[in-house]
Amino acid sequence: MGIETKDKDIVLNTLEKYNILLDSSILNDLDFILKMKYEFMRFDVKSNLDYYFEKIFYDRVKVFTDKKKLIIPKIILNLSNMCTLNCKKCSMLMPYFKTKWEIDCNSAKKNINLFLSGVDEVLNFNIIGGEPFLYKNLDIILQHVISLKKVKHIAIFTNGTLLPSEKLACVLQNNRVEVVLSDYGNIVQMAKFVDFIEKRNIHLNILSNVHWIDFGDISYRGRNENILEKNFAKCIFSQNCKTLFENRLYVCERAARVHSLDMGIYHSTRDYVSLEDEDTPTEIREKIFYLYNVKIADACNFCDAGIGNTREIVAGEQINDTFIRSD
Repeated sequence: MGIETKDKDIVLNTLEKYNILLDSSILNDLDFILKMKYEFMRFDVKSNLDYYFEKIFYDRVKVFTDKKKLIIPKIILNLSNMCTLNCKKCSMLMPYFKTKWEIDCNSAKKNINLFLSGVDEVLNFNIIGGEPFLYKNLDIILQHVISLKKVKHIAIFTNGTLLPSEKLACVLQNNRVEVVLSDYGNIVQMAKFVDFIEKRNIHLNILSNVHWIDFGDISYRGRNENILEKNFAKCIFSQNCKTLFENRLYVCERAARVHSLDMGIYHSTRDYVSLEDEDTPTEIREKIFYLYNVKIADACNFCDAGIGNTREIVAGEQINDTFIRSD
């Protein structure tokens, strides 16, 4: 499983700071490290780490190391392909879409429920677009996810070009919700957004000085099974970006996006599992377990994230320069 070195270092340094001694087999388990990474992002955890490590931590270790439990570090909910920007090298492939779409609100809630029926916890529930603040029923979806106790933390990713409605802002004030703002260099627009969010006491995380990974275009790479397996093992997103799109759980966000483009050359049936209304929670659980244990993905033939020498590119650079940087 891929996990960024800096994330692992943050987890291990935090444990060291609080004099936490764990068996080396646990500390070398990247699945455990990934769960701890998202555990530390929860506001009820990071707001009082002293209490957490004294009263809660060792119980959570038991949960995270129990192989019978299905603890999902992060899941991505894909709501639409509508965006206010037109970024070069967009990982969500926005420039490739010719037709705009969004997931029906009731269908989205049903599919969320289906997914959660098969798991014990979701540590980080990401809601994305396109630009999620364009989704007209975001407040309804968000309120629904907040009501689900299996979900521990919710993150809404935005480019900050739109201000939420006051109705949505009231929902965003929940202590389990975080707005994650990508700073693409327009200081004036970002200041307006930050001012709006902070005045309403909404949790905000600003991603500044970010660079993107160049995933490459969506052409077919022609890689054989051996190379696909190696690429999947190298990719930092292989276990960290499982994506719920309609009633399918995809092995990664790239797989979901390329599939939704319907290019006629990506026909994989092993890169996702379908969550059906008639499935029992046990059947849903088995499907999710299967997807989280795959070692290969056909989507790697349309992506360069796992090739080992990926390059960083400027984040948010526009195809038509409509988003002006202030720096």
